[in-house]
Amino acid sequence: VPKLSSDAYLMANVSGWESLNLLPGNARVYFDNGYIGETFINPQSETDTLAFNLGRDKSLVIQRRKIKEKSRSKILETEKVESRTIELLVRNTKSSAVYINLEDQIPVAKGSNDIKVTLLDGSEAQLEEVEGKLSWRVKVNSKESKKFTFTYEIRYPKDKILYGL
Repeated sequence: VPKLSSDAYLMANVSGWESLNLLPGNARVYFDNGYIGETFINPQSETDTLAFNLGRDKSLVIQRRKIKEKSRSKILETEKVESRTIELLVRNTKSSAVYINLEDQIPVAKGSNDIKVTLLDGSEAQLEEVEGKLSWRVKVNSKESKKFTFTYEIRYPKDKILYGL
C-alpha cells in the first residue's frame, strides 16, 4: 500500500500443511540466509493455507506521486469539483519475476450525501466501493518497471472545506 509505506512486504503461503503434524507455537523465520523474526503457527486454523509475513523486500521499489499536471480544481455554480491523478511505479530489481498485490485507496465519503467521489480511471484496478480500495494483481519481470495510474473526482458544495485529500 504505497500511500502508507513505500516498502514491499513478502508473504509466504503454505498449502498442504495439514499433513505436517504441526503443534501450535512460536516459530523462527529465516529467508535469504537471514533471520527475519518470529511468527505464531496456529494449526487449528480452518483455512487450507497458512500465511507468513517474511518482512520487507528491499529489491522491490515502489513510488507513489500525485501528477500535478493532470490534477485540477474548478468551481461551478453550487459545487466544487476536484480531480486527482496518482501514479504508482513498481520496479523489480530482483533476478527473477515476482507476482505482487498492489493496493491503494480513493477517498470515501461517509455520512454525507453532499460529497460524491467517482473513480474516473482505475488503470484496470479492482475497486471495492465500500472502502474505496483499489487493487492490482500483477507480474513484474526481472529488472522491469511498471506504472499504474488512477484518477478520481470529488464533488462537494463550494461552501464546505475538505481535509485529508
